[in-house]
Amino acid sequence: MKEFLKSTLLLVLTFMTLTMTYMIFSETKDKSGVLAQESETIDLIDYIRPQNYIFSFGDLFIKLYDDTYEGVEVRRSYESALTSFLSSPSEFLVSETRESVWLEQIQKRSMQINYPVALPLKNFLELYHFNMKTIGEMDDIHVSSVLFLLNHKDYIYIFDEYNQKYFKLSGDTSSIWIDQVFSDVDGVKSMKDAYRTIESRYNFLNAGLEKYDLENPNLLLTPISNEIVYPKYNIVQEISLDKENEGRLKTYAENVFREDLDFVKKSVYADTSTIFMLGYGEKVLKINNDGSLEFTVKPDTSSQLKAVDFFEGLRESVDQINRMGVPSDTMYLSGYYQVENVRDIETVYLFNYSKNGIPLFRPEGRNGDLIEVRFSNTDLIKIKKNTPIVINEQLTDFQSAKSFKSIIERNQILFQQHFKEDLPELYVEDADILQMALHNMEILSLKYYIRSETLVPVWYVKIAKTHYFIDLTSGLVLNYYSD
Repeated sequence: MKEFLKSTLLLVLTFMTLTMTYMIFSETKDKSGVLAQESETIDLIDYIRPQNYIFSFGDLFIKLYDDTYEGVEVRRSYESALTSFLSSPSEFLVSETRESVWLEQIQKRSMQINYPVALPLKNFLELYHFNMKTIGEMDDIHVSSVLFLLNHKDYIYIFDEYNQKYFKLSGDTSSIWIDQVFSDVDGVKSMKDAYRTIESRYNFLNAGLEKYDLENPNLLLTPISNEIVYPKYNIVQEISLDKENEGRLKTYAENVFREDLDFVKKSVYADTSTIFMLGYGEKVLKINNDGSLEFTVKPDTSSQLKAVDFFEGLRESVDQINRMGVPSDTMYLSGYYQVENVRDIETVYLFNYSKNGIPLFRPEGRNGDLIEVRFSNTDLIKIKKNTPIVINEQLTDFQSAKSFKSIIERNQILFQQHFKEDLPELYVEDADILQMALHNMEILSLKYYIRSETLVPVWYVKIAKTHYFIDLTSGLVLNYYSD
């Protein structure tokens, strides 16, 4: 009799446990649904921010990384002009054009807006709430750069880095254009933000390298100033595993699981990493000992093969990221891609932070980004986040001025060596190797490189197949890698 009662009691307890577990997961889903509706108040345009802005004054260029410049609202003015142009009542003509046309146009008085991610044109237009009727094929066009010409108000140009193509988008004459912001930037421009093309410095096509029959000029922008000065910053991780942070860890976990932690198991490992787990690993939050956070959700193996909608995925990503720490107003979408597999469609969103408009770069991250969000079909299954917090400025040693020329000269042996290794089939006389390497320079942009507990200002440079990170406080190569 006692055994029968024990068995009956065990069955009842098992049934109650299963019932409570079901209620927990039901409640979690209900809460997610409510929060998803709340997250629609997020303005996604805040996270699709330009990487930089380039104003061409003919022989001089001003390159800006921040959305404002000496009180000039650069981004707001650009988006007003873009919205006015897209609001035209007529149909638009989208036509492909040649690279040579783009190279010609960017040297005229213009404003070029460059994005960190090649966004599909249909999503780009939807971002500004436009569903345009166009002539021409748009489905495979991506927007990496937008170009406005100062005196032409009825068309803009688009560069699609994803497909390496150029397009002209023609419509009606716009009532709002870039005239005012162009004039405002012209009135406050500083030489510290001034650039010249590398071709104008070295005249590759007409002197020195003319015997190699080079076709197009290299119009990569290089800074003019003889003193390239950006401060270092001291940083700390957003969260640490010290005992005094236990309360914060619990708050993070409550935000992520969207409930109290009564049914969430907490484990601390020998390396001090901490794991919060719901159920049998249905949801897991891991705080690693380096301060990074990982949130994983078991994918629904029964879900249909369907890609998450771009904006729905972006909104859910931002909402979940904001639950995993202190929201940052410098966060932006830095990468996006989809891969169709046998069992699912994988969608990945990459996010980054910036300091004074200059993007941060973490060498351990994918493409240097700080946050990665992964979807399987329409289900968010993983977020990895590793973000620093700037605590103060570390003064830079300004004893020696560092110009573009001096930095190139300081590293020319390394550039020459790697150029020969990258392109062994290309015959170049020894005396011309450095200039040929510079002619093949594809990228020169500013970044803040995360090194230990410091943000180090660097040039990110690509020559042929080699990527360099040049410390602007010393002029020396901090790190490099090859494709």
